[in-house]
Amino acid sequence: MFRAHSRKAGAGSTMRRSLLATVLAAAGVLAAAAPGAADGNDGPSGEGAGATATLKGLAASGAVELKRNGRPELVQAGLFNLDVAGTGTLQTYCIDVFNPTQPQARYQETPWKQSSLHNNRDAGKINWILQNSYPQVKDLAALGKAAGTGPLTKEQAAAGTQAAIWRFSDHIETRAKDPAADKLAAYLEKAAEPLQEPRASLAFDKPAVSGKSGEKLGPLTVTTSAAGVRVALNSQEKGVKLVDGDGKPVTTAANGTRLYVDVPKGTAAGTAGLRAEATATVPVGRVFTGVGRNKSSQTMILAGSTSSTVTAAASASWSADAKAAVPSVEARQNCEKGAVDITATNKGGTEYTFSVAGKQHTVKAGGSVTVPVPVADKQTYDIKVTLPGGEERRFQGILDCRTVAQGTTGGTGGKPSAPAAPATSGPSASPAAGGGSDKAPGGDLATTGASATTVAAGIGAAVLLAAGAGAVVLSNRRKARAGK
Repeated sequence: MFRAHSRKAGAGSTMRRSLLATVLAAAGVLAAAAPGAADGNDGPSGEGAGATATLKGLAASGAVELKRNGRPELVQAGLFNLDVAGTGTLQTYCIDVFNPTQPQARYQETPWKQSSLHNNRDAGKINWILQNSYPQVKDLAALGKAAGTGPLTKEQAAAGTQAAIWRFSDHIETRAKDPAADKLAAYLEKAAEPLQEPRASLAFDKPAVSGKSGEKLGPLTVTTSAAGVRVALNSQEKGVKLVDGDGKPVTTAANGTRLYVDVPKGTAAGTAGLRAEATATVPVGRVFTGVGRNKSSQTMILAGSTSSTVTAAASASWSADAKAAVPSVEARQNCEKGAVDITATNKGGTEYTFSVAGKQHTVKAGGSVTVPVPVADKQTYDIKVTLPGGEERRFQGILDCRTVAQGTTGGTGGKPSAPAAPATSGPSASPAAGGGSDKAPGGDLATTGASATTVAAGIGAAVLLAAGAGAVVLSNRRKARAGK
């Protein structure tokens, strides 16, 4: 079962409804984080849509030595398990070694350009390693033969694979303590070739469309790795329906399908929510970034997946008056600029003014305006946008676009950047981050962000989720009516 919601303005509020901007996120594009949280839409949307999952812990690991500010550190490195809301399991490696994981961290599928891989010219080589090592290669005797190590255990394969990945994701020196694992890492590093970024498991090309009654609003283009997608539209206005390019009503879609919201002429101003759902195997190489409002959690990259439920959402808004403004506002994390881009569009016939961070901006009829709001990396943000009539949108999240090893210089790939100062909680393998250190032969080890056992701490139901890379959450607030 899946659903889309719509919230309709009260009597006498035609202008207010025409100003409702539908904003949905994911991997940096805005979305309502909880059912009915914003304009009645629920679920992730846009480029950051797809799978969401909860960190469970390390599944197979081994000791890896790495350099931090010139000093060696020993960490427990390997393959993580994440749970997709009871519908499937994801297996991931870390691509931000010095950033700790958070207990029971929530993760959202995210495009490379909205993650620490956005300016990493070695990103494609990481994808090659994932495609050609454990767990994609389940025959560990064959993997060991290719690497010249002899048969490998899961722990050796996981540690060696993670050590090789860090050489490209964080551009740091790594050495697996087990000789066979270290030889595997050297083989993978030397053999790696650049591969393309895989497509999203499920996403729309934009979070919202807008226009006037009597038009087909769109298109919204579906991107998916699934064979088929279920789609549904929820509108409280009679006659509004979801159609294809020929105007035929649709309930299913596939990769590349272009969808439209058909709004009959004369329909009162309003909004509608679009929801998509599919059962898919998330493509290996997709990035997963932590989502939430308090702390960033080390970025992961997918190494394996069972079939899981994936979702995406979008919305439509329209005006009944051809001369009225039709505002629509969205936000997208911009890793290149170190900012969150607030983009307001206007498909109506009259300009309108909105404000961001206390500054006003005017959007002409048929135009759009993008306002970049600078945000420090791995810092939370809370951006308020005020629309005409007192409507407010709040965009909250964490910008997580660089590895800690990249520091403030932002590594360009191929060469290590100046490392950041040591974090007080230790490396990504911090015992503090994972609820205690794991031990292995040879001494105490930190772990790569979580203990090998399932992390116990729960996450509150009040935590709002978004997707992307940097992930974003949204909540609607309306100014009080008469008397305030």
